[in-house]
Amino acid sequence: MLRIRKISAPDKERVKDFFKSLGSEATLFFNANRRNERQLNKYFSGKAEYFVPFMAEYQGKMAGIMFLYRFNRSIPWLGICVADEFQGKGIGKKLMAYAEKYARENEKGGILLTTHIANTKAQYLYLKAGYEQLGTTNHEIIFLLSF
Repeated sequence: MLRIRKISAPDKERVKDFFKSLGSEATLFFNANRRNERQLNKYFSGKAEYFVPFMAEYQGKMAGIMFLYRFNRSIPWLGICVADEFQGKGIGKKLMAYAEKYARENEKGGILLTTHIANTKAQYLYLKAGYEQLGTTNHEIIFLLSF
């Protein structure tokens, strides 16, 4: 059974292990230059303002991570990653639905995200979930879901 919940201080080691478990493709697409890992470390040290992280637990393991950042803005940004061993189980879709629900409940106007131009599986997921492709920057595609 899948459970989605906010990440809290006792989860620090689980989050660290999650990032270590990512394969090369997930690292490239989600944690290039350890950007998202550093952001989670800032969150654990209390220095990440307007950053709301969640985890997906499946069969007692951390299966995915999702966060909304720049949550002080009317349209926050989404970061999402499902661990390699749990891909193809609908976890990404459920994390995205949870993010959308959370943003709507907090009266946001939508969600922005980017993904690597080679991450075609994620692009398909975002388009299927109703996101609109806005354009590209560097090696990333920008998507928007408007409410």
